[in-house]
Amino acid sequence: MLKVASTSSRYSTERFIPLKNVAVQVNIHSFAAEVCIKQIFINSEELEAPIEAVYCFPIEEQAAIYSFEAILDDGRKIQAQIKEKKSAQREYCNALQQGHGAFLLEQDEKSNDIFTISVGSLKPQAKCEIEIRYVQELELIDDGQRIQFVLPTAIAPRYSSISAGDGHIKSPGTTTSKYVQSAPYTISFSCSIASLPIVSINSPSHPIQVTIDSNDNQYPRMNASLVQENTHLDRDIILNMDLKQQQIHTYTLVEKQAIMVSLVPTLELCHTSNKMEQINCEYIFVVDCSGSMAGENKIDYARQAMSIFIKSLPIGSYFNIFRFGSTYEQFNHNQITIEYNEESAKNAMTYYRYEGGTELYSVLSHLQMTPPKTNYSRQIFLLTDGEIDDVDEVLRLCYSMSSTTRIFSFGLGSAPSRALVKGLARVTNGSFLFIPPNTHVDTAVARQLDKALQPCLVNLKIQCHFDNNELKDYRISPKNLPPISAKQRLNIYIMMPKSIEGTISGSIEFRTETDNILERVTFKETQPLPSLIATRLAAKSIITDLQTDDYNSKSSCQERFIEQQKADKKQELIDISIQHQILSPFTAFIGIETRTEQEIAESSGKMILREGLNDESLCNNQQKDDIESSDVIRQMINLQNFSGLWSINDLKQIMTLLQQSTVTILLKNDDWEKILNDYKAIDKDVILSMIIMCILMKYFINDEPLWKPLMKKCAKAMENQLGKTEYNETTDKIKEVV
Repeated sequence: MLKVASTSSRYSTERFIPLKNVAVQVNIHSFAAEVCIKQIFINSEELEAPIEAVYCFPIEEQAAIYSFEAILDDGRKIQAQIKEKKSAQREYCNALQQGHGAFLLEQDEKSNDIFTISVGSLKPQAKCEIEIRYVQELELIDDGQRIQFVLPTAIAPRYSSISAGDGHIKSPGTTTSKYVQSAPYTISFSCSIASLPIVSINSPSHPIQVTIDSNDNQYPRMNASLVQENTHLDRDIILNMDLKQQQIHTYTLVEKQAIMVSLVPTLELCHTSNKMEQINCEYIFVVDCSGSMAGENKIDYARQAMSIFIKSLPIGSYFNIFRFGSTYEQFNHNQITIEYNEESAKNAMTYYRYEGGTELYSVLSHLQMTPPKTNYSRQIFLLTDGEIDDVDEVLRLCYSMSSTTRIFSFGLGSAPSRALVKGLARVTNGSFLFIPPNTHVDTAVARQLDKALQPCLVNLKIQCHFDNNELKDYRISPKNLPPISAKQRLNIYIMMPKSIEGTISGSIEFRTETDNILERVTFKETQPLPSLIATRLAAKSIITDLQTDDYNSKSSCQERFIEQQKADKKQELIDISIQHQILSPFTAFIGIETRTEQEIAESSGKMILREGLNDESLCNNQQKDDIESSDVIRQMINLQNFSGLWSINDLKQIMTLLQQSTVTILLKNDDWEKILNDYKAIDKDVILSMIIMCILMKYFINDEPLWKPLMKKCAKAMENQLGKTEYNETTDKIKEVV
């Protein structure tokens, strides 16, 4: 997580900052994780002079950081407090100037997932332990079957295109850090999971050890651990926890200061609230072709993603492909989108190459200046490793087109910018997904495309009813609820105007735009818990709301009013941050170690800067062999025609492919011929496609996310030719044979 070497004016060679050990302890709850990061510094340099250690590291962008503490080698604890950032920086500098010790933690204002720690001044041979605590939401993935925890550990080199104009690599944060390849320190990671219906734990990123503590509780405690010495942390630590059953329900956590309600809607609920049968959409695929995509086999992943995207689009829709690197290009130069037909689909399949730089802002700006066609909305599928510096400017731009455009963003590789990928989805009411190395990008794209084509809950409203009238001035966050698809999780927070005394009774309702009640959560004489998990996450969510509000501050055309409105929003954000002691981009943790006059005199030598350098991810991972059934599906997709059907001319190749699969298919070659002969009155391409559809549904159910979008297109083509009644009857008969 921390890549650590530096230069100073006293030396002509680079030196490591004195970070020796990192220990991470995680406690997993139903919807959130509590994280404690401990870092040990030792000034073991030969020169009898104090040093100032400055380094950058990533933390999940929506994490609520609530504690920053320094433990000195004499046992003293310095508990830092949150203050306005410039005030904290002045206090830090003044303390160092007077010979005292000081500790500063800041969040980067341009990229919300990068943080900077300053430890100064660390006396000769002294040891210091830094402890950071935060809470973060857990992601619910794979259609509600799995929860995921991610510990960002690397800041990949990020390009700047807006401020610099030349696409050069920027140092992280506001430092002058460089990127190095290794770091001589030890990291230990430990995760504890209790009272949750977890059946297994695995990590696609690291070789973890899992232990189970037997007890009398309904669910045993599970622990996952990892220890690496002299480590080269080039990828995020990912922990997947498989649930005993899909998480589809509501969940409530009541605390004294805040209430959290979690909603995971069913597909039936989404269909009930959305009666529209068809939505006219433009589909735009924006793919990163920058030089960084050359590593970790990301180029091949992008090609896989483009293939499934192009094959799955509805006939008659409009689409285009944009690729960006040091410049950007579009597949069709004459129009923003063109009609999806056989010729355009065929030509689009070959449209990919990579180059240097990351000109994401330019391509999005071009799309923003050209709105969708009349009566059309726009869906953008953006595939990137997220290595850009100007995240805030990109998010501002995307927010300005959120009324007509949704972005489905994909973070590709071992260390994408989580602030960028999640932010793009958040400000446009879209959806995001992270795809680590050695996973199938096409499956992920198929899942997201399926969500884009499925009905979802939109324009939701929250109404609260509390028996205590003193609680009526509550605050709901997120302020603007995003669309939510089936089996996705939406967490909403109600921040109370005052601490709840005694018990609380009432209800919280999820309502549609027409004021129909979708879900109601009730509680009667509920005793609030003493924990602060929901309260801290609520404060962080409100801070995010205020940041997003700043993207749309124009209520007057006069610059003086606009600037005043921005200043008011910023001050409100700072007030919330200080009140709840949750770090924000405009505040900082500051702690001062007050020293005696004798201690100041003993360490009066000129302080040396040791600025941390970020470890660049340079390794080239070997991809594991594909699961054979998935590989068969991919080759079947390549044989599918533009119309969504398969050609009878490819029958032998299709049968051979299915026979080579590890899945045992009972249908023999003679059976194929018999079915085709039984339905001579129907086009053979239709019958063949119907057989394939039935085979996939019966034998390849584990690969459903990959083939599901294509089968929708195939089913629609068959229904258009046969009519709904004949289509259903024929399908049922072929299912019996297959």
